[in-house]
Amino acid sequence: STKPTWYYAQNFEGLALVVGKKKKTYYAHWSIPVVDRLTGNVKMVGKRRKLGGFHIPLDEIKTKIIRNQGNSKLILLRLHLLF
Repeated sequence: STKPTWYYAQNFEGLALVVGKKKKTYYAHWSIPVVDRLTGNVKMVGKRRKLGGFHIPLDEIKTKIIRNQGNSKLILLRLHLLF
């Protein structure tokens, strides 16, 4: 069994392609800040979301990322205002 390889797009922020032995899948990736309550240090934690298979056209994948980034930023802003 081979381990899947992650390839991150250089020309489009937030896009990654995972290439496994039998299939390829697009993922969105981003990071969120997490504050350590004891020390107060801010650490960035990476998040990923599966977008679809390699058979989906790249333009559709890019529009999904742009749409999801806006929603994610709104959700994070709302959470930040609560704390």
